[in-house]
Amino acid sequence: MLSLPSAASSVFMSFSVAFTTPTFRRMILLTVGAILTMRSRTVTGVLRTLRGVVPGHTRTYHRVFSRAA
Repeated sequence: MLSLPSAASSVFMSFSVAFTTPTFRRMILLTVGAILTMRSRTVTGVLRTLRGVVPGHTRTYHRVFSRAA
């Protein structure tokens, strides 16, 4: 898992109530990856930028946006 600065951590934690714990962890990684990505900010592009950091199958990150609660 990434280590976030305390200022960013407090912003992210305000959104934690909207997600389950596993989805919230994936959302943090996708958000940080979107900030760091220089090219296409698609889920695949973000995962390509964060390769080696993201645990689990890439399919689970695509599901963050494709499933509604």
